[in-house]
Amino acid sequence: MNDLLTYETHVSTQYSNLTNAILPLSCWEFYGEHFDAKAEFKQDIENLNQLSASWEYQLDFYKELVVNKSVIVVTNSILKIVYASHNLERMNGYQPEEVIGRTPKMFQGAETCAKTSKKIRSAIHSRQMFEESVINYRKDQSTYVCAIKGFPILNAKGELVNYVAFEKAA
Repeated sequence: MNDLLTYETHVSTQYSNLTNAILPLSCWEFYGEHFDAKAEFKQDIENLNQLSASWEYQLDFYKELVVNKSVIVVTNSILKIVYASHNLERMNGYQPEEVIGRTPKMFQGAETCAKTSKKIRSAIHSRQMFEESVINYRKDQSTYVCAIKGFPILNAKGELVNYVAFEKAA
């Protein structure tokens, strides 16, 4: 009996800091969608942790993906996309594999505000953090407002290594 109490205390301690999403059980189809999303989040978090292992500081990818439901896009120093989280498809219709090697400009079009794009470009060239909302285009060419929070990742020498953007359809 004492062993069971020790086990329950340990499990309670382990899970007390985790955020638990509500699991819809009204239909197995909903459960399956939720389960698939959790599996994708797990894969994204593992991949992002591996990608960020050499960074000076670590980001809370779990919080951004699961709690804040943000899409995470990582570019290299010349702004080519090197990673995009799986929930990108739900936001704009693109599979992560379709955007790797391209620039985030691929999401822009005629209705994208030139002033906002210029502010973002200026922040990137100055290696500054930025928060902006911009009109982006989905794969089917419909528009959506995308709230972007971007910031540079510098190495120990102060050189730009990556740029990370947390994005949400507003």
